[in-house]
Amino acid sequence: MKFLEKCWFCSSTVYPGHRIQFVRNDAKIFRFCRSKCHKNFKMKRNPRKVKWTKAYRRVHGKDMTQDSTFEFERKRNKLERYDINLAENVFKVIPNIDKIRVTREERHHKNRSLLESSIMYIVWICGTLVSMENVLNFFYSSQ
Repeated sequence: MKFLEKCWFCSSTVYPGHRIQFVRNDAKIFRFCRSKCHKNFKMKRNPRKVKWTKAYRRVHGKDMTQDSTFEFERKRNKLERYDINLAENVFKVIPNIDKIRVTREERHHKNRSLLESSIMYIVWICGTLVSMENVLNFFYSSQ
């Protein structure tokens, strides 16, 4: 059975036959989706500081980090006994879960843009020149 795995660097889906594997001396396996991720790993770059990775987007509040719909994507190491009725029900519910996830992501992006615009308005009213990144970092660190 072949599994869809996640790239160690950018967290995108790695399809069977399309991956690069690096095995460290302590037998830790790193899987990469493309050579771009592999090269960045070899250059010892931190995925949380590279702007196009999922880790960067989560750390900087650009993507949702906690949501109940992410539970369905979680990797499970324990094998479950196959039940055809349960499988049918899950396949019926998957489109609804995708709709819920999309609406929640849209709401997250809308709230984030409202927050940024309100902060920019406050900064404009005060008359001080402050970079947006510093203001957002201050706001998220205070929560």
